[in-house]
Amino acid sequence: MEAPDTMTAPPAAAASSSPLVAGRDFYFERGRFVLTEAYLLRRGTCCGNGCRHCPYRKASKPPAPPVDVARTELTSTSSTGRAGGF
Repeated sequence: MEAPDTMTAPPAAAASSSPLVAGRDFYFERGRFVLTEAYLLRRGTCCGNGCRHCPYRKASKPPAPPVDVARTELTSTSSTGRAGGF
């Protein structure tokens, strides 16, 4: 099924009710709807959803990557000389 060339903007997402234009305002990647930086700038504010092309989060520190607890190595040693204090 082919994606439509235009979509109407969600009511809270845009000040105007003009339709979104494929390629200019959004594109599809691996079945996901991705908004462009140009559209997000016209929108005027950050939605807080972590959009890939968000022009508003660049001024702040990016979030830290998640820690994989299963792969975290124990680095401290106890008096026994074993990792983890065993």
